[in-house]
Amino acid sequence: MGVRNKFKITFGVFLLISLTAIATWFITGTSRTFSVEGERGETDGFLNAVKTFASLPFIPEQDLMGEENSRVNILLLGMSGPGYESPELTDTIVVASLNTETKNIALVSIPRDLLIELPESRLVSRINTLYLVKKQDDERINNKDFSSHTELVRTKTEEITGLAIPYVILLNVSALEEMVNALEGINIFVERDIVDPTFPTPGYGHERFILEKGWRFLDGATTQKYVRTRHDIRGDFGRMERQQQVIGAIINKARGLNLITDFPKILSLVSTLGNNLQTNANTREIKRAWSLSKDIDINQIKTLALDGGQSDSLLIDYHPQLGVSIASTLVPKAGIFDYSQIQQAIQAILN
Repeated sequence: MGVRNKFKITFGVFLLISLTAIATWFITGTSRTFSVEGERGETDGFLNAVKTFASLPFIPEQDLMGEENSRVNILLLGMSGPGYESPELTDTIVVASLNTETKNIALVSIPRDLLIELPESRLVSRINTLYLVKKQDDERINNKDFSSHTELVRTKTEEITGLAIPYVILLNVSALEEMVNALEGINIFVERDIVDPTFPTPGYGHERFILEKGWRFLDGATTQKYVRTRHDIRGDFGRMERQQQVIGAIINKARGLNLITDFPKILSLVSTLGNNLQTNANTREIKRAWSLSKDIDINQIKTLALDGGQSDSLLIDYHPQLGVSIASTLVPKAGIFDYSQIQQAIQAILN
């Protein structure tokens, strides 16, 4: 095996948009959390990456929580970020589950409009508000701990899925454009024509977005619109399926990057993710995840998008009073806050 083949980088399993974050976090350094506000740290990203590359062989690994049971679960959260309407609502919620023995991954997408009951109260809300609610409560007492900010959405997702989820990743979805551009585009099969006359833009504006069905080569700007538009016959559920599709496409592109010949692309990914991502995983855990990711067969990714409106859907429409208005939400078909059927469906794809 040649030197270049030996140093091929396989990007990992965690990232909401791309699952490329494990290797990229590892390259960026030893910080437990990164800014999602687009601000750079004091250390220059390029120099930091070079220093960390040099230290790769000397950083020990730490077993991941759940590895003792051959199942590591990660909660992937995506928000639109500064400049957009409702920038801190986590409209993308995905659970990634890795079987550490078979190296298979399952992705479970949870709709942002799922109605949930707030812990220790009888108040209800949509699940996409939980991160913002807890973060605002923490900020009132000057608590800047990322793990605390994500506690409500993490524990509620555990309740819904029946899975123990120790790891959380939060990505500013606006970084997707830079990420795909760093990879010089991705190939996507668009199943249906997309016509969105009011796609949201920074500054609270709108524009027309059209994408014809068939195989398309997407740049970063088009990819971001593809995963965010809701003008689809399947609404939010079509959007969840497109997000899962883009995850696979980015992995396919990123796993072929070569440490030597593609170093500028890798550094661009490092810079993009490092400034737009937060996680509660430490560096040793990230290195362990990076090691596990090398043997993952991305062609065997299993997916489940919880949806409504179909004969076999696990969710149904529900219109409760939220605040001063009637809201459009989703609840389990088995009964409000009864997640038994959802958990059975998840176990079916995990097994």
